[in-house]
Amino acid sequence: MDPAQAERGLGAVFMSIRMAVDPATFARVVGAFPDADTWMRAIELSGGRTGEILALASPHALRRQLKLAGFTEQHIRQLGPTVGAALQAALPRRRSIRSRPASPS
Repeated sequence: MDPAQAERGLGAVFMSIRMAVDPATFARVVGAFPDADTWMRAIELSGGRTGEILALASPHALRRQLKLAGFTEQHIRQLGPTVGAALQAALPRRRSIRSRPASPS
């Protein structure tokens, strides 16, 4: 996998994390991974509409973005544990990352 593919994949992952956690938690993540903003800018969105960005929070959309970045099914299966371990190692002394509570309908 070339560096551009890896950056697009990381961008999709970090955009999904951004949509799934509260702003304070995401600030800690970006603090641990300073290139996260650059990686998120590398993802491909058709026009960059807000709805497309919000849709990245779903597992299906994340898989689609990873495939657009050139990730194979094997890469995608390996990515979850790898990213999880990297996040735990980068944020060891804080409480675990928790998803935002669902907003009332």
